[in-house]
Amino acid sequence: MQEDIPLAPLTEEELAKVKILPVPTTARMTVVESVYHQLSESPPVMLYRGEGHQFSQDLKSDEDSYEHRCVARAEWSPIDHGWLDRCSHLLLRNDYASPVRGQPIEDGDHTLEIAFCESDVPHLLLCPGESNRIHPANLQEMRIRSRTDGTRYTICIVPE
Repeated sequence: MQEDIPLAPLTEEELAKVKILPVPTTARMTVVESVYHQLSESPPVMLYRGEGHQFSQDLKSDEDSYEHRCVARAEWSPIDHGWLDRCSHLLLRNDYASPVRGQPIEDGDHTLEIAFCESDVPHLLLCPGESNRIHPANLQEMRIRSRTDGTRYTICIVPE
C-alpha cells in the first residue's frame, strides 16, 4: 500500500508555470466531423483534404439544447422543435437501420423526406442510418414524413 505524501504549497515560480484555462463566458457549440470516401479496391480517403472539419460558434443563449426521439408518419407533419423557435443548428438522424449493413430492407423504404415550406416536394432526403446537420432559416416551417409509415428518428436542436 502506498503512503500518502503531503503536498507542499507551490512556489511562485511553479505557480507561474501552471496554465489555468478560462471558464467560457458564453455558451458555445463545437462541431468535429470526418467524412471518408472509398473507391473499390482502394483505401479510404478523408475528405476536406485529409484534415476533417471542425468549427466552434458562440451562442446567443444559455438555453439547453432540445433532443427528442420521434416517429415519422407517411403524411407531412411539422418538425418537433420543442420550446425553441430559432436555432443555430438542427441535427437529424434516421434511426432505422437494416439488420445487416448493405442488405436490402424488406419492410419498405424508410427514407425520411424533409421540406422547408408548404410543399409536397422534399428538399432533403435522409436514408436509413444517415444523419445531417443544418442551420434552417425558418424552424417553424420545416416538415417531415417517411416513405414508409413509422420510421424512427432523433432530432437535436441547438439554440441560437
